[in-house]
Amino acid sequence: MNDPVELLREVEKSIDEALEKGEIEQLVELLKKREELFKSLKMDALTPNDRKFLQDILVKDRERLERIKTKFERTKESLLSITRGKIALEKGYFNINEADRIRKVDRSG
Repeated sequence: MNDPVELLREVEKSIDEALEKGEIEQLVELLKKREELFKSLKMDALTPNDRKFLQDILVKDRERLERIKTKFERTKESLLSITRGKIALEKGYFNINEADRIRKVDRSG
């Protein structure tokens, strides 16, 4: 199977799967592979169905980009929540240590 369009169809399926599973490294590799396949296409040899398929890729990429943006925003919000939680824990831990230090000073004084 050396037909670039058929290989593109397979890569497109894999891209959707990688995006769904959140496998970013695999997604990047697949996009690189897809880029190479695009470069190997001979546009004058494409059938109307192949051209339609390529146009559909553009539409799907716009949808994928929106999904990626949404996931990115969720991840960013989670990271901010984790950071806030970490800061709160550190402040609470500091207060506990400070209270222990003061208690030790009071016992010896």
